[in-house]
Amino acid sequence: MTAILFAIPVTPAFALTNNDTVKEKAQKLASKIVSDYGASGLQYAIMDHGSIVLSDSAGVYDKATKSPITKETMFGIGSVSKTYVSAATMMLADSNQVDIDQPLTTYIKDFKMADERYTEITPRMLM
Repeated sequence: MTAILFAIPVTPAFALTNNDTVKEKAQKLASKIVSDYGASGLQYAIMDHGSIVLSDSAGVYDKATKSPITKETMFGIGSVSKTYVSAATMMLADSNQVDIDQPLTTYIKDFKMADERYTEITPRMLM
């Protein structure tokens, strides 16, 4: 199974069109992403002011079994969390709460590894 996580910036003009047009455009784009990138399928949602206004899927969960994607389908997120952790770490660095060049042990006192070089690992090295 191949899964793709994507975000589509929605312009005001896109948002002002009626729901059927938005749904058609979103489905067309999702189907194109599935076919162009070889993903088995994907799920997407369009939000407006924190509320989901459209949620749908394209493709299938598993090409071999042709099992459909439902709202209960769970996709593995792979390394996506690294992006969020890096962004959060940089926000802390911007507010001078974390120095990304100081060892992790400065901030996580209980952090230990068998290899003694762990004391040299910095947040920058992990991003």
